[in-house]
Amino acid sequence: MGEEKREPLFIILDATWQEARKMLRQSPWLAGLPKARLDISGESAYHLRRNQKPGNLCTCEVGIHLLAELGHAGDATALSAYFLDFLRLFEADRQHIRVT
Repeated sequence: MGEEKREPLFIILDATWQEARKMLRQSPWLAGLPKARLDISGESAYHLRRNQKPGNLCTCEVGIHLLAELGHAGDATALSAYFLDFLRLFEADRQHIRVT
């Protein structure tokens, strides 16, 4: 039998950076898993949090970059389009602007 190619499994913590660090420190199970580092240049498009540090990405942006690095450019592009549309609609709603 041929060797089956398996996609790696990633766990992306959906939390603030402070909360994610705390989750890693307090969970022996998470702490024991291998970590991946994405080499990302550019700033986050997500500006809904006040205390976001330069270079920090939101959960969705991490997923977009991870998909792209895994060779799923079409999925990354589609998710990015949905994400940018969400940001546009969220900002319009916040400013009470009607979007059609």
